[in-house]
Order: sequence, then structure tokens, then C-alpha cells
Amino acid sequence: MRPATLCLVAILSVAGPAAGAFAQASPAPAPSSPPAAAATADKVVDLTGSWSGTSKSIVSGMPAHHPVTMPAVIVDGHRLTEVSVKVRIDGQEDRRFWGSIASAAAVEKLIGVIAPDGKHLRMVAQGGGIVEGTLLDDNRIELVYTESRPGVSVAGTNVLTRETAKK
Repeated sequence: MRPATLCLVAILSVAGPAAGAFAQASPAPAPSSPPAAAATADKVVDLTGSWSGTSKSIVSGMPAHHPVTMPAVIVDGHRLTEVSVKVRIDGQEDRRFWGSIASAAAVEKLIGVIAPDGKHLRMVAQGGGIVEGTLLDDNRIELVYTESRPGVSVAGTNVLTRETAKK
């Protein structure tokens, strides 16, 4: 007998019949019912309505919501701005929604989605801005806004509050 075959025979004889079980299909365990928390994971928060907050941003170039005429602190060639923003969600179908984002300087259409976890969302503004958010509760969303295109860069943070709280 060759050494490799002898080794396999020795392992099988020491391990007993259980070692050969891999060759036989054993019945799969019965599926357990999902935890109770999973049943509520499908609940999607209704985002429709108006949300407002103040964006604290750092800006380069001339993006729509941050005109050079607005008050700003200049730091190393960049502008630090604070802009009142209103997001209006006009419609929602399951996790997909649409509406607009507005400041004193501009209004843009936007579209977005709520992640499967029900807590994170992403929006895209018509002008190219990307908004990532976390639902803090049914009436507050923490947002991070970024925009990058030739000649324009923006990074901002904001907490939006629903103007008419839902219970």
C-alpha cells in the first residue's frame, strides 16, 4: 500500500463511520422561522412632505446653491458657507422617491432611494449633487452632500427636520 492510501485508511479507521458521512447526503436541518425583528424590516418610512435645515459647506467654484454673492468665510481659496435648504419629497413608491431641493439661490429636481436596511438613503440632484443620508428617526435625516464637476466642488453636512412631524 502506498503511504497516502495508508494514511487515508488510518484516518478512516480512527475517525469511525462519521468520517465517511461526507459521502452520504444528510438531511438538511428544518428552516427556522425568521426572528420577529425581520418581520418589521420591510416597513419603509414615508418621506413625503417638506424637510428643512441649514447646510454647512465648503465650496470651490460656483455651484448653484452657493453663489459668490452669499456671505462666506474664505479659507485657503475655499468658501465656508451656511445655506438654508428645503427638500420637498413629492412622491414615493416603496423605497424610491422624487421631489426637489431648494435654497434661496436655486431649485433642483432630485430622485432617491432608501436602502434595504431602511435607515440609509441616497439622492441625486439634477445638477449632479449626491446626497447620502441616515434616517435618525421618522422626522430627522442626517445628510452629507457632495458635488464634483469641472470647476465646482462642494462638500456639506446637514440635519433635515420634517416641517410637519409624522407620528
